[in-house]
Amino acid sequence: MADYVARISSQPENPFTFDVEVREHQFTSGRSTETHGESAGPGPFELVASGLGACTGINIQSFAKREQLPLEGFDIQVRFHRELDANAVPHWRITTDIALHGPLDADQKAAIMASAENCAVRKFFLSTPAIHEQLVDAIDAPVRLVPA
Repeated sequence: MADYVARISSQPENPFTFDVEVREHQFTSGRSTETHGESAGPGPFELVASGLGACTGINIQSFAKREQLPLEGFDIQVRFHRELDANAVPHWRITTDIALHGPLDADQKAAIMASAENCAVRKFFLSTPAIHEQLVDAIDAPVRLVPA
């Protein structure tokens, strides 16, 4: 099984802004101004929503190509929403809207939508992952982005 690693380093001068490194990619993440941050980059839930949307897109594109469907493109929007149930217990709802473009018939659209449900990130959300935090002495070479 693959390991997926993201390294996050704090910016002491900006307490709610973080440098992120994933493979050879570097970017900034942080709180939005609405949550008293600097809005220096996408926030944690936005990054998770992006991952779910990208994974869904990979599945859609792969399926359409493999089945040689006339898919000309698509748009995906992922929304995380926290709501209260009848007993005032909070629950998260994730809604993924998918717009398919091209001369697709109803059966082709249904098949593409079924393929979207095979997204590995979606399956991750539906599982019960174990999360373990551990204190370590150091992490090799913290991320430091160079200002543009």
